[in-house]
Amino acid sequence: MPMKVLVCDDERHVVRLIQVNLERQGYAVVTAFGGRECLDKISSERPDIVVLDVLMPDMNGFEVLRLIRQNAETENLPVVMLRAKAQDKGVFERYEYGADLYLTKPFNPTELISFLLGRPPKPKPGVKPKKILVCDDERQTVNSIQSELEQSGYEVVALSDARLVLETARRERPDFVVLDVMMPYADGYALRNDIRSTVGLANMPVVLLTAQAQETYVYQAGENEVDFFLVKPVDPVELRLFLKLYFNH
Repeated sequence: MPMKVLVCDDERHVVRLIQVNLERQGYAVVTAFGGRECLDKISSERPDIVVLDVLMPDMNGFEVLRLIRQNAETENLPVVMLRAKAQDKGVFERYEYGADLYLTKPFNPTELISFLLGRPPKPKPGVKPKKILVCDDERQTVNSIQSELEQSGYEVVALSDARLVLETARRERPDFVVLDVMMPYADGYALRNDIRSTVGLANMPVVLLTAQAQETYVYQAGENEVDFFLVKPVDPVELRLFLKLYFNH
């Protein structure tokens, strides 16, 4: 399920600008045009995050934020505050009431998107997180990927010994496998072939990490029916975004 964002601002063109940019990134957007409507939508829509303007005619954003924080059901709801001017008083109130981010209008929507990308959706009751099996003999690479993915809500099974991959995949049944190409004992292609020939694992998606950046190499390697390639050194954020797009489709 995509993250649900509630956007509240009495300026409809601002709401529309934010809505278009977030929906292009795959977010579900709910809109409100006043403070009281915002509180009603929080109750009825249960958003994962709220983007809230400070200056609104019926109830200002800080009043709304205060009520959000005083309600036991919404006290931990992430809130982004929008303000036309970066005044010291506004910054003080932000920390007094506990906003998670403070943006000064006019702002670049990519600032908001960057913040949202770092916040995984709240887990739904009864829904298990996606499980990712990662294997690379470079322990630092594994730790970096594991840290980034776990912060984004994934369950990570981390290995640095290629000999354990097939046994672990049989036992853990991951949703996705990430393998380095060049490892002692078994390379990524051999492991991928072993996975493909194992009952119950044949359709498991695999991404290979390779230091070979040449287009011809990746094309030729692709003939081995590897699902995806990422070129090392891998940016863990890039992998996280890749998985997010994969699981959203």
